[in-house]
Amino acid sequence: VDLAEIARALINSKINVYDGLNDYGAYLMDKKWQLLFGGVEPLKLSTQPEAYNIERTIRWLMHQVSDSLALVEEYDKLVCEENLRMIINS
Repeated sequence: VDLAEIARALINSKINVYDGLNDYGAYLMDKKWQLLFGGVEPLKLSTQPEAYNIERTIRWLMHQVSDSLALVEEYDKLVCEENLRMIINS
């Protein structure tokens, strides 16, 4: 698998570059862009969703949320508030 071809296909799937309008008002593709990316089919990516389970939620909390919760906890100690409890109970 040619990594450069994959990269070009990804870029080509997300970006179009135009250079003016034709006589009918349609956009004209940029010639330099077409030389670089014109012969590449756009690449479409898809993923299979994971089935829900509690372990997945715990992993997400540990990796994405725990630092923010620790910050809120420290803030609550400094200002004598209960924001973390409010978050958990909401």
